[in-house]
Amino acid sequence: MNDTSEVDGVLDGDVDELVAIGGELVAAKDPLTDAAGRLRLSFTRISTFELCPWKFRAQYVDGIPSRPAPQLSFGTSIHTVLEWLYVRKHPVLPSLDETLQALYDSWETDGYAEVDREEQLSAYRHAREVVTAFHGRLVREGFVLPAATEAWFELPFDPDVVVVGAIDRVDVDADGDFHVVDYKTNRRAKRQREVAASLQLALYALATRELFGRLPATVALDFVVPGVRITVPIEDLDLDSVAGRVADVATRIRAGEGEATPNRLCDWCDVRGICPKWDESAEPVIGRALLERETLKRRIARDVTRLRQLDAGLAQHG
Repeated sequence: MNDTSEVDGVLDGDVDELVAIGGELVAAKDPLTDAAGRLRLSFTRISTFELCPWKFRAQYVDGIPSRPAPQLSFGTSIHTVLEWLYVRKHPVLPSLDETLQALYDSWETDGYAEVDREEQLSAYRHAREVVTAFHGRLVREGFVLPAATEAWFELPFDPDVVVVGAIDRVDVDADGDFHVVDYKTNRRAKRQREVAASLQLALYALATRELFGRLPATVALDFVVPGVRITVPIEDLDLDSVAGRVADVATRIRAGEGEATPNRLCDWCDVRGICPKWDESAEPVIGRALLERETLKRRIARDVTRLRQLDAGLAQHG
């Protein structure tokens, strides 16, 4: 197969999502369900659904691609270098020069694809300032290796729902108590009561118990841009409401709820161009989806061609 004609033939039929496995085109599995048949959620998926079920379905069921987002690339770059500080497993804090080199090496550019070079340079200079300030905090407060970084968890809720995610950092103190820290790159820190009401931190607290056998003593959001950490004792979290909230979202997802819900974040929504309650043209969103579709079709065609070439060669010499 030297072009995408075979892929086109299947894509233009009744099957909308395809994957290439062993040179054959087969229907992809439900994107919301894992191999065990469980509905697979995360804090981001839950919060997106609660904000707007239509956006949730567009992003996580239909797979409509997001716009390049400078703020996401900025946040990813900061997270990566802060993780690097600890994942080295070395008890001595690296120098500031080493840390800034790590930022340079991990700088994420995808989100800046649609902005001019000066905007990206300005963001990079700002990131250097943020990382420099964070490094200074560690010099003043002391650098101690955590119990875990990017601690992956799969937290079961009932037999058929699982919430997955990764905790940025889990510290352990001299008494053996755990302390959850999640980095945020918001420009402004949230209030104490807002942090205490965070579903994300409540999930992370329950996940810490799942991973380490007991709840953390505290949870915190570290707002690294303004340099403020808001810490909340575990007693201030409403852990009892988490299961019900997850179950409610799971039930509504399974029921196929997908109503567009206008909200304060609509102006920044990636899929607003095709939203039934938004008036602007759909072309930017559809254009990105069509471009990605064509790219994937070419990739499938190329990979299947190579697989068949290898199969023929192995058959010839087998």
